[in-house]
Amino acid sequence: MHNPLANMHIRRDSRSNTFGMVRSNDSQAHQGWDLGAPVGTPVYAISDGSIVSVQNSDTYVKSTKAGDAFGKHVTLEFTYCGATLYALYGHLSEIWCEVGDPVSEGWMLGLTGTTGNAQGMKGEDQHLHFQIMTGNQINHGLADKVDPGAVLDPLPANQAIVDSDPVIQMLRHMIPEIIGHH
Repeated sequence: MHNPLANMHIRRDSRSNTFGMVRSNDSQAHQGWDLGAPVGTPVYAISDGSIVSVQNSDTYVKSTKAGDAFGKHVTLEFTYCGATLYALYGHLSEIWCEVGDPVSEGWMLGLTGTTGNAQGMKGEDQHLHFQIMTGNQINHGLADKVDPGAVLDPLPANQAIVDSDPVIQMLRHMIPEIIGHH
């Protein structure tokens, strides 16, 4: 697997920017990783696959529709351990692919930005939202989401924050069972 960014680190090295019930005193889910990256940072395909969704709108109105928060975003369908997964890259400024495009691992898909609910973020708060899903349907919550740490290695955060989490350790070893072979 190729990393989605050349320089991988969790935004502000904060646990709340990792995967899981990590927001609002552990009562709110975050569905992926917020990877710190200034606007204009190249974003890469983590695997061979095909582009199944492109949202090229950068307008953001606070809404209940789950996909609106990501602004400009791309979804890559790929295979991991025999299962079909979907990688979503959110808050992009530019998108260099279209629905149906086959891509190879490491291909540049676009550039990071501050679209969606990242609008107006500056400095250390600029980031790529990266998440992995078991279905190509954007929705709230953690059902059908996979911690990116179960697919990508090494983890892009302070090891004390992320790598010591026993759930992540379990996911790394059990990914085929978690995503299933439908």
